[in-house]
Amino acid sequence: MPSLVGATTAGGWQAATTLAVPAGVRADDTLLAWLSANDHAAVTPPAGWVLADSIVGGDLGALTGVYLYTRTATTADAADPPAEYTWTWSGEHWHHGICVAARGAATLPALALAADEATAALPLPSLDAVGGDMLLGFGYHWGTTPGTEPTFAGLDTVATQDSILVAAMDSATPDGPTAGYVCTSTEVGRMAVGAILLRQPAWEPLPAQQPLPPKSAWRYYAFNALTGAQLDPDLPLGDVRITRSLSGPSRITATIDPEFEDLRTANGGLVLDEWQTLIVAEASGQLRAGGLLTQVDTLGPKLTLEITGVSGYAEAQPIRSTLSWGGKTAGLTGAGVDPLDVVRRIWQYLQEQPDGNIGVTLDATTTPYRLGEWTGGIRKINENGSLGPAKELHGQPIPIDKIWDPKTDRKPVAATGKQVYWQYSIPWWDDIEAGQRITQLGTQTQFEYLEEYSWGVPGETVVRHIRLGYPRLGRRQTRLTFTEGENVIDLVPVRRDGSDYANLVVVYGAGEGSKKVRGSYSVRDGRPLRAKSVDRPDLTSAAACTAVAKEELLRWSKISDITGFTAVDHKAAPIGSFGPGDDVLVETRTGWTQTRLWVRITDMTISPGSDEVAVTCRRSDRFSYPGGV
Repeated sequence: MPSLVGATTAGGWQAATTLAVPAGVRADDTLLAWLSANDHAAVTPPAGWVLADSIVGGDLGALTGVYLYTRTATTADAADPPAEYTWTWSGEHWHHGICVAARGAATLPALALAADEATAALPLPSLDAVGGDMLLGFGYHWGTTPGTEPTFAGLDTVATQDSILVAAMDSATPDGPTAGYVCTSTEVGRMAVGAILLRQPAWEPLPAQQPLPPKSAWRYYAFNALTGAQLDPDLPLGDVRITRSLSGPSRITATIDPEFEDLRTANGGLVLDEWQTLIVAEASGQLRAGGLLTQVDTLGPKLTLEITGVSGYAEAQPIRSTLSWGGKTAGLTGAGVDPLDVVRRIWQYLQEQPDGNIGVTLDATTTPYRLGEWTGGIRKINENGSLGPAKELHGQPIPIDKIWDPKTDRKPVAATGKQVYWQYSIPWWDDIEAGQRITQLGTQTQFEYLEEYSWGVPGETVVRHIRLGYPRLGRRQTRLTFTEGENVIDLVPVRRDGSDYANLVVVYGAGEGSKKVRGSYSVRDGRPLRAKSVDRPDLTSAAACTAVAKEELLRWSKISDITGFTAVDHKAAPIGSFGPGDDVLVETRTGWTQTRLWVRITDMTISPGSDEVAVTCRRSDRFSYPGGV
């Protein structure tokens, strides 16, 4: 069941609140930050923290706010000394925070906040608990007089902060609604409480140890990609290699040898035709991979085939009609377009063209990122950020292109008698390629995708789907290990490549020219200075930029990397229990140095008839995800 690791506190009359990660934190622990503002309630959080809930104004009173942020701890948080994170407020006032760390909690199944502007007692909202859940209660009281700090009767106090905040817990709750534990103070004033459940992960047994299906159990089908008509129910493919990739087309290579008369048309041509034939691989009744035939090489009676996953259909395809979102009518509401809506619209455009529908479907996944720019009658904005005369126009569009937080981000002010709207477009005259734009959006927004193939009607119709993930796909496989000499064959090459190394990171935030905010962090490690710059226009303070720089430095100051290995089916990591996007632990036991490193799988290649899988990977901390996932 979940357990408490520790807590830290900070606060006072200040414009920025810095909370240290509690000592003893490990990677994958759950971090929660409870923050309050007696005034100047607008806040900019540090990178990697996700807002779970907040109350600003309303029942709590004007200009007063409480916030609950969460984060899954990384190896950077578990460093010695522990990491620190800074929340930057809109001005100086009484600002306080408590950071609590818990272990063994896979999810936050329920949380709720409540507030009252004039009370001395406020009960925690009741939540539906499962036996073994940990209940965390957070309290806030507006007063600053010593001895008036909020307290919870019946809960174990975890931490208090300067007569303002309290955190308390019930280590193991029974099934059913939680009790409405009351937070009290000796003075009437503004109060808020937050109730959070932490729940241990459900036990997920690994698949039974099973080798890949034998070569004889694999079967290959060919269909017409447009009509769906079956061309061959049993293609005689040999030397097959299947590669699944994260955020890229899958790939199959194979040969046909010798000549098969039934693979020729009446005119002597090939039944299999480039960009027209869909080929899928089946084993044990399930489709394992597929794609469009894109290349055929002939050498005497032998054919060599190259098959590209359906996501590759978008590559090198020009967008010949303008695609647009927002504008003078639709752009008056909202704040830009979700990049994944753009991706879905690009695919819709491709497949609504004559002979363009290859039957690809996409997830309905969304992101908080927004594309576009504000335009129209924007009121003039001075160089110092203040508003100009009411009737004077700014003159230039203002880009959005960021994770949009409706609680803190605002639409530009319109000049008198004018309207401000957002718009985003892909104009036909820019000659933009569909695949190139999808790749660019993936890099900018940090969404990911994987191809999936399944039977509609077994043996007759193929479902071609692209699974979308934000902020990532895959998961950290804490129960799997890959060890050299056990389930990893051959020696694992450990690369020490300094091409991406940096011991100074500078982060540039919001603003233009000399007004741009920035922050940096460095270490002196005996190596010559190597600097790296990172653009984060969503950051609005130097403190936030510095915090991100510190986190980025932990990523780029490491040199050792494992970029690939070959694994065999083994009880420590059965084939089928891991895939592209997953983080796995790899251990080497030979060579100059022994290495134990978390890596993320980006590609996997199998050969039917073999129990080996070739993995391409990169160290996990070289990946960053929105929200610090």
